[in-house]
Amino acid sequence: MPRQADGLKYEEFCRTALERVGVDSAQAAAAAKIMRLNDELGIATHGSFHLLTYVKKMRVGSINPGAVPTVTAEGPAWARLDAQDGLGFIASRRAMEIAIEKAKIYGLAYVGVYRSSHFGSCAAYTLQAVE
Repeated sequence: MPRQADGLKYEEFCRTALERVGVDSAQAAAAAKIMRLNDELGIATHGSFHLLTYVKKMRVGSINPGAVPTVTAEGPAWARLDAQDGLGFIASRRAMEIAIEKAKIYGLAYVGVYRSSHFGSCAAYTLQAVE
């Protein structure tokens, strides 16, 4: 019988790995949480499966570990977010936060993200909106 990994311990492992390549601790924790959620939802191909790839890409500079997603344009119910070549998990989480804030006012919102990397599964951000 295959052994099950402890989700919280594995989340901590992912967070630590991301921090060691330069990701801010709060962003590393958020990304690790989303990876664990995807794994627990049975979407492992969009969770921690890619952790080694993210770490390697940060080491060679194709993912920016210090990126801070920035709004580059916006209107009442929309925004455009530059992910600065950072982790897609972080940019997508921020995009959903902005969309939720705007949707509370206008009833709906759209936030587009560019210059991002892989962001996992859409399920994590849908659940963020549901909360």
